[in-house]
Amino acid sequence: MLHQLLYNAGFTTGFSLAWPYFTYRMWKRGRLWSAFSERLGFYTPEARKWMRQHPKPVWIHAVSVGEMMIARAVIAELRLIYPGLKVVLSTTTATGRQVGQTLADEDTLLIYNPTDFLLSVKRAFDQIQPIMLLLVEQEIWPNHVWCAERRNIPVWLINARLSDRSMNRFQRFRYFVEPVVRLIGWVGLQHPEDVERMARAGFRPETLAVTGSMKFDVAEAASYKTDLAAQVRRKLGWQEDEAVLLAGSTHPGEEDLLVEMFLAMRREFPHLKLVLAPRHFERAAEVAKFCRDHNLKTVLRTELKANEAEVLCSPPDVMVLNSTGELSSLYKLGTVNFIGKSILGKGGQNFIEAVRWGRPVIVGPFMDNFRSLVSTFKETGGVIQVENSFELFQTFRELLLDPERARQIGSAGEKTYRENLGAGKKTAVMIAATLRKLNGQTRRD
Repeated sequence: MLHQLLYNAGFTTGFSLAWPYFTYRMWKRGRLWSAFSERLGFYTPEARKWMRQHPKPVWIHAVSVGEMMIARAVIAELRLIYPGLKVVLSTTTATGRQVGQTLADEDTLLIYNPTDFLLSVKRAFDQIQPIMLLLVEQEIWPNHVWCAERRNIPVWLINARLSDRSMNRFQRFRYFVEPVVRLIGWVGLQHPEDVERMARAGFRPETLAVTGSMKFDVAEAASYKTDLAAQVRRKLGWQEDEAVLLAGSTHPGEEDLLVEMFLAMRREFPHLKLVLAPRHFERAAEVAKFCRDHNLKTVLRTELKANEAEVLCSPPDVMVLNSTGELSSLYKLGTVNFIGKSILGKGGQNFIEAVRWGRPVIVGPFMDNFRSLVSTFKETGGVIQVENSFELFQTFRELLLDPERARQIGSAGEKTYRENLGAGKKTAVMIAATLRKLNGQTRRD
């Protein structure tokens, strides 16, 4: 068909022009030739042996870390109701592959996803021979979908949503997009408002179903250190009755703003403490220096002794988080939590791991990437969204002055979080039912 010919010609030309840039990026990261052949549909002898021994696996594509966490939740639920399931799990990024390594076992093969060249994708399908193709969120590649359609392999989109940016892209390239998305057999959507948006983007309305967001299931399955917040508080020498403002996933400029607010609030709340967690922890030293330049006693998280009994002689005013994997547990430390990239940055950050602790959460106006999530929590009173830095300062102050209101907001957020668990199980039930039909099985309860 014409649109397929035009797409493949355009993709090949565009990829060829961009190839030097991507080669340079991979070289800088030291991963230039790491499993490169897999991106062209060529696999190791061990991988090919696994494929021959396990025909008709479910192929799940998770582009990077966030999608890989979603895939992990779905696989866990699927194996509870469909024992012995074989899975080929593909990813695009090195960080996605690193996370996926924890899932690789005798029933799960981890590979890099083939680049969307027609020959590469055909080669991958010929070797994997999947019974289903599951795409996580909106990672839709035309040749993958077309190759599956020619082989009568169902293609499903799970945990899907459509951001404003994606919607604009879909509409701009509707000539190429619509013939592809109309081949997708089922779409599990995160939010009810996505139904109308996806239909406008070209998806068949009868394929759209609201299953909820699996980000809640991912948050619930995370490895939390429930005692970490109390342990860190003891090490810092902060008393239990001393309030803590915690700002997570902050971006440049937001820390400066928060420090100014903190200094102003300390006039009214002299024992107030501050925790800053930059989104990119390599900025931690720069953030700590800014705090010290404003005469705030500041420590980095890694400066706290490993020995739990050792406590700082003089409690600091500020702790800057420069460790990885701890923020989700340390949200429990905050009396009030603020989510970064939302007051000066754009797009926002996921706040689900913050609300699960029952602490009040504040977000700024720029939460475009999580609009539906914010709407859900605002309806139940579980999150406060402010419009500007002045409102943020006033809300911090009001919650510190009214602990009961802070408690109510935190409780509402935690309750909403609990009520939204289970999207992974709903999706897994749908997948398992289809797998039984494809395999000619009947369910035995």
